[in-house]
Amino acid sequence: MSQTLCLCGLGNPGPAYAQHRHNLGAILCDSYLHSLNESYSLHRKTKVFHAIVTIGDLKVHIVRLPTYMNESGRGLLPYLQFYQISPQKVIIIHDDLDLPFGALRFKQGGGSGGHNGLKDLTQYLKTPDYWRIRVGIGRPPEYIDVSSFVLAQLSPVEQQAWPNILKHAQGAWSDLIKIDVVRVQQLWHSATP
Repeated sequence: MSQTLCLCGLGNPGPAYAQHRHNLGAILCDSYLHSLNESYSLHRKTKVFHAIVTIGDLKVHIVRLPTYMNESGRGLLPYLQFYQISPQKVIIIHDDLDLPFGALRFKQGGGSGGHNGLKDLTQYLKTPDYWRIRVGIGRPPEYIDVSSFVLAQLSPVEQQAWPNILKHAQGAWSDLIKIDVVRVQQLWHSATP
């Protein structure tokens, strides 16, 4: 019997937020789906945009939430319940201020680190024990407010680096899906995009 996983990139819906730093999780998820020559469709019962793909012997649900970042848990829970996917089979991709721009880290469980999307997920899933792929966006200079920073578009330098980061991230979570997480951590935590 094949294993089922859910891959969900966090972000805010709508074109106004599309290229913001806070949307990097969703952007990466979208790009991964595009690389598989697949596209989202609307899951009518839960209003989630999703695609179900087969990778080896894995069935992977790739999900785009209709809710805003701080309602990520409320948006994802009905979908997980519909398909009977446990939180331990969920991989969340999200932006992280505490990592340099483009750096990737993997872990299961832990705190939210002040990330409102993770706070809401933990509240609704009633556990922090889902997988996270943390995508570094770095911290702003002291004179720039954090909320303004995450809700701003990438700088020209960041935009130039973005294609390599996309390629790096797609390779990383493809490995995470296919092979043991400890090996992935060893392979990718020391790598740079």
